[in-house]
Amino acid sequence: MGQALTRGLKLTLRGAIFLIDWVLRRCYGVREFSAGRDDLLRVSVSQAKHDLVLADGARIAAGDSIIDVHIWNERLGRPGSTLSWASRFQVRMDHSLSNLADRIRADPSLQSCKAVRAEAIYAAGREADAALKIARRFGFTRIEGRTASPGETLVSFCLAWACNPQSLRGKPLRRVRNELWISRAALLERYPAPRAASVESGIAASGGAAPGELRPVIEPAALAGKSVLTLDARQSSGEPRS
Repeated sequence: MGQALTRGLKLTLRGAIFLIDWVLRRCYGVREFSAGRDDLLRVSVSQAKHDLVLADGARIAAGDSIIDVHIWNERLGRPGSTLSWASRFQVRMDHSLSNLADRIRADPSLQSCKAVRAEAIYAAGREADAALKIARRFGFTRIEGRTASPGETLVSFCLAWACNPQSLRGKPLRRVRNELWISRAALLERYPAPRAASVESGIAASGGAAPGELRPVIEPAALAGKSVLTLDARQSSGEPRS
């Protein structure tokens, strides 16, 4: 009886977390841009808060339209701790960014956006360092990093618990928040044309790693429950995000 009650409570809490996540996505315009079963990203359009210069020299002015990318949590699954899962994740992320580049070319509502941003919250230490390495392999550069606020930490913890409680084991409570950026021009240059190859063929062609020598550099269990590459965790006070 006690175990059944505990399971029921956990299911209720998870359901509440996913419902809140769904409502916030609708409020902030987070949407899917591809129906492909291997895509891992959702997007929304927002505005840059301040002037900045990206790694390729692109200048972003405060108020410029940008694309925010969000991890599609429901599609991550429960990774466990296998390198094959990490390899597949990196292939799927490469595939998703390629599809995003194609969508930017085709969608007038995205063509005016000058950059792509991912806001990531991870446990401080090894997990955050590994997440930054994997983001750099996809062309993203960290522009800003700081300790996550209590609200951001709570949201990150809740999503991780709802999607994969095992990912919280042995991790410090303190979280760091990074803003990861890539200019639209750099993304389109990185993915210059539609690529029809499937995720499975990408894994096979690279011997178990993603194209471009993308070898696993992050603990697979660390990725589940993240809201962006979470990569996104903007659901803190005043600025909730998927």
